[in-house]
Amino acid sequence: YNAPLHLCLDQEGDSSADFCRGGVRFFPSQWGLARTGDPQLVYEAAKAVGMQLAAIGVNVIHSPVLDVVLHPDSTYIGTRGFGTDRDLVAQMASHFIRGFKEAGVMTCGKHYPGRGSTDVDDHHDVGAIDRTDQELWETELYPYRKTLGQLPMIMIGHSIYPAWDGENLASCSPTIMQEVTRNRLGFEGIITTDSMIMLAIAKKYGIPRACVLAAKAGANLVLMKETGPIRDEAYRLMLEAARSGELPERQIDEQIARTLRWKVDYGLYGDNYIKDPAQAVRTIRSAEIGNAEMKAARAAVHVVRDEKNALPLSGDRRVLLAEQIASAHLNANDKYVYPGLLWDKLLRHSRNVSLLEMEADPTETDRAKLYDYVQYYDVLIITHYSGRSTLSTRKLIDDLHARLPDKTIVVVANSPLPYNTPVSWPCVICTYGCMPAMLEVGADLIYGAFTPARPAISQPWDQ
Repeated sequence: YNAPLHLCLDQEGDSSADFCRGGVRFFPSQWGLARTGDPQLVYEAAKAVGMQLAAIGVNVIHSPVLDVVLHPDSTYIGTRGFGTDRDLVAQMASHFIRGFKEAGVMTCGKHYPGRGSTDVDDHHDVGAIDRTDQELWETELYPYRKTLGQLPMIMIGHSIYPAWDGENLASCSPTIMQEVTRNRLGFEGIITTDSMIMLAIAKKYGIPRACVLAAKAGANLVLMKETGPIRDEAYRLMLEAARSGELPERQIDEQIARTLRWKVDYGLYGDNYIKDPAQAVRTIRSAEIGNAEMKAARAAVHVVRDEKNALPLSGDRRVLLAEQIASAHLNANDKYVYPGLLWDKLLRHSRNVSLLEMEADPTETDRAKLYDYVQYYDVLIITHYSGRSTLSTRKLIDDLHARLPDKTIVVVANSPLPYNTPVSWPCVICTYGCMPAMLEVGADLIYGAFTPARPAISQPWDQ
């Protein structure tokens, strides 16, 4: 039995990049792309990412994020999503999916049926989405309804939806998978679970048993990122369920057949399944994709606030850059992406920039050095590379503004959302990522070599 494999990863934009080495091109987060108001840009960015993934043999991407961000302080999704408006999310998602399909990569909408109203991270705990059936249907499911004919796959999350099933996580709920998804929504594609090693799963069911429950509920694929004894036990329980009849053979056949049909539709059985590594390098470093990367960065990067008219900086001012050692920079750590990346971009404009490297979550030593050094400089530029797993520099930046009210402080952030980038910070630029093109454009903006457009999709916290 020889079926081609699904090779899948996360490559959401910003610093979400499982594929990060060897000169790969990086794009802003979905929020950054969508706020340009340009569906064509979203399509071009998606196609460029898809072409790179296809070149190395990846045929599934766990995107787009289809969650409608119902509250700006919904920290779990944040700028991973397209925005706060359901129509905008659906419109941008349609062009996003089209771009990847033209590149030959299968998309996977997530986090079904919707997690834009919660700040509970299912990596760590069980959360309930306490929304009515009508609210879920008209808002959370709206992007899925509008892209129903395009989406080959959805990723079902690990939250409880009391309006439909007050007992089970969605990923283990027959009601949500069959009655809501297959029968009511009419989704004919593949259902994959989110990662089964999250604590929401472990706390509710135990990981191995949950894998069986997800398959029984109707999941075509169970996402298991564990490679040790937990995976082995899950496999043993799955075989036991099949042999005992708990997981009926007919159901297994139907669920596998659906997955195989989509593999055929996307050409995985074709001659192009095996890739040429030499051609992969040529594709990734091509002018076409490089131009798309820079175009997206220049469209997305913008000034969030500049209340004291600190920008642009002149090249003769003494600048201290306090730059975090971003995990994405450490993961790649090659000639394209590396710690101190923003410093290199700023040095193109001025030699009067000194670097202080800090941990992603600055230590007491980092803080002490910063306060010691900053007194000798005219301007402080400080990064705020934030994510779900880092406290980042928010408290430090709050303290700096309180203790140094007369110092020019420029914050370079990857998110403009007020829970992450408080409106009390007077000078903030948003790059929607910490990768080369975005930081290059950010440096150009700081020194006046680039004048950004205001985001087409305005938000209440914009200046």
